[in-house]
Amino acid sequence: MSKQTAMPVEFPMRPAPSTPAPYLPLPPALDFEPEAPAVPLSHYFWILRRHLWMMVAFVGACTLATFIVSARLKPIYESTATIDVDI
Repeated sequence: MSKQTAMPVEFPMRPAPSTPAPYLPLPPALDFEPEAPAVPLSHYFWILRRHLWMMVAFVGACTLATFIVSARLKPIYESTATIDVDI
């Protein structure tokens, strides 16, 4: 068996950093603001009218559920009041 010797690995040298590059110029400032797409108010009313029955059904179901739960609860506190009237 022959003994193999490893050759030293040479890395390429980096060049010394030169003077830093100047900053890139900023893009020109815009004189106006981009306009947001306008949605007419009638579109929002159309959406409300379209889902009106679902909203009414939800409010009615919540009201009915509240009434049923309140009617089934046992009263915890009952009070009486006496009114004394002087003539």
